Amino acid sequence: MEIYNHNKKFFVFGHRGVPYLEPENTLNSFKKAIDLGYDGIELDIMSTKDGFLIVNHDIALKIKKNKPEELVSNIDYKQLKGKNIPLLKDVLSSIGHQTKINIEIKDQGKTSYMVVKKMLDELKDFNLIDNIIVSSFNPFIIKKTKEIDDRFPTAWIWEEENFKFYNFYS
Repeated sequence: MEIYNHNKKFFVFGHRGVPYLEPENTLNSFKKAIDLGYDGIELDIMSTKDGFLIVNHDIALKIKKNKPEELVSNIDYKQLKGKNIPLLKDVLSSIGHQTKINIEIKDQGKTSYMVVKKMLDELKDFNLIDNIIVSSFNPFIIKKTKEIDDRFPTAWIWEEENFKFYNFYS
C-alpha cells in the first residue's frame, strides 16, 4: 500500500477524526472521517495504569468533579468507563482495515516503550501493517518502534523543542 499518492496534491488525515462534527478520538469521529472520504485518520494513544492502550489526546484527565486532573498513567481503565474513551484494540477491530491510520504515541516516559510493544502486538494481531504510520513527538519512541519492527513507516513530529534536540544530538 502506498502512503503517498502522487496523483493527489495532499494526503488528508482526519486529525482525531472529525472533532468539529463528533467528539475527538472516538469511534464515531473516526467513522465520520471515513464516511466523508478523508484519506486516513490520526489518533493518539497512551497507557492507563493497568496497561490498557486507550485512544485519547490529553495525558491528564479529570476523573472526579471536585478533584484535579490525574495523569492517565495513574488511572485504571475501569475509572474511565462512561467517558467515551475507546481502547486501541476496539478502534482497530472496528475500522482498522477501512482506512490509513496515523497512530501518535504520546510520551509517558518509560511507559512509552511498553506502549510501543503492546501497540505493535495489537497491530500484528489485526494484521495491520500496510496502512499504519506510527508517529510521536519523542524521537526515542520512534527509534524503539523501528528496533522492534521496522516494517512500519514512522514520523517524528517536529516542534521547536524537537529542533533544539535534533541540533544538540546530531
